[in-house]
Amino acid sequence: MENFDEQFSITKTVEFIKKNKSTRVVLQLPPKLLQFSYKIEKHLKKALQDDKISFFILAGASTRNCCIDTVSSARVFGDLIVHYGHSCLSSAAQIPILNIFIPTKISIQNIISAFETEFSTQKAKQMILFYSTEVENSISGLILQLNKTFPNLKRTFLNLQKNEEEKEKEQKPEKKEKEQELEEKKEKEEVKEKEKEKENLKIFGRILPITDITQLTKNQLIWLGSSTNPTLFSLALTFGAGNILVLDPEKEYLEFEKMERTQPMRRILMKRYALIEKAKKSENIGIVVGTTNPEKDLQIVKYLQLLIKNSKKKSQVISMGVVKSLKLGNFVHDLDIFVVIGCNESIILDQSDYYRSVLVPDELDLALNHDREWDGTINLSFYPNNDMIANLEKKLKQSLDLIIIEQQNQKQIDNLIISRSETRSFKGLETRLGENKVTQIEEGLSGRASQYQDEIDLN
Repeated sequence: MENFDEQFSITKTVEFIKKNKSTRVVLQLPPKLLQFSYKIEKHLKKALQDDKISFFILAGASTRNCCIDTVSSARVFGDLIVHYGHSCLSSAAQIPILNIFIPTKISIQNIISAFETEFSTQKAKQMILFYSTEVENSISGLILQLNKTFPNLKRTFLNLQKNEEEKEKEQKPEKKEKEQELEEKKEKEEVKEKEKEKENLKIFGRILPITDITQLTKNQLIWLGSSTNPTLFSLALTFGAGNILVLDPEKEYLEFEKMERTQPMRRILMKRYALIEKAKKSENIGIVVGTTNPEKDLQIVKYLQLLIKNSKKKSQVISMGVVKSLKLGNFVHDLDIFVVIGCNESIILDQSDYYRSVLVPDELDLALNHDREWDGTINLSFYPNNDMIANLEKKLKQSLDLIIIEQQNQKQIDNLIISRSETRSFKGLETRLGENKVTQIEEGLSGRASQYQDEIDLN
């Protein structure tokens, strides 16, 4: 019983619910954890002892499992979401969110031994450690031990947004005077660290211990976690697989592996290259808006529209919210490919059920921007600045001036749907009204399809 409460952070969840005074709690679990949903709810109800609090279990999220499903939560008027399992940490919700990362057992001593074996002659090497959410509970103790031998090893932090009430929970007022002084000193240091964090880079739900992206090339990047973790592939595509070493703590024999040599990474790179090449040949492109950040979305949409128009192709903007293959299927006759503004982690790894090829914004930019060449990396945090948009507007104006001169009397149709509709026709069944001879009703066939009554039995 104690192990279950600890594994699913029952006490932490109860305190979070009480602090936020929530009465409609949504429990979001991935498919592999659904079997524990009833037991989790039972333990929470027992600990809370409050009949006014209702629980709702999301058995089939409308988003990818890594994203917070605010859509389904709103349908049941949820005022708090508890998300279990792996998270991309990219969702910005208006209601309190508590991420519960199911911990995995790791051997700190075995990990230290693997580091000492791999970097026996490079103990002063500059390194940055990324890690999966499953090892969050053990990472602080591990870093303390590793820094004794590897002083230049820096860690990343999960970018967890905590509300003020949760911060108050972490403070412990009942202290002795000396302990209180030490605690206040520690809090001041934490405030300074948090101020630094504001300046540090944030990517894939992680806060990096650097302020300039170019500093990454001076560091050896290390991933601690599963070699098939979605976040790992996102890191490898963004920063290059050649500079990432992977250490999977769940393997029986721990040793570092180069990310670029793994078979899954090779398959992803080949697939992304093929999609970029396909985008170059596509004429009709759908821009699918699948997030809920209007200000950021509009900037990306504007840039993509200009990019597509400047390449003499046509675009159609589709606001979809939750991107699903069945929804995309409604546009397969009009669009050749889709570029989705949403959770890049799920787009990159899971496209098996999509009717057409799906790209991320940076891949489309690589395909249509002649000033760029692909070096094997994809910026999954792609965000165009005002200068990039102004440059495209300038190019487009120059090309439009030429079109006006050459085609003064030709009507220009920019809207893809209107263009397609003008040339579309429908052919149904032949009516032949008044042409067929009227006959009396005749008796039809009867029996089974394999042998009707009037047919000869060949057996």
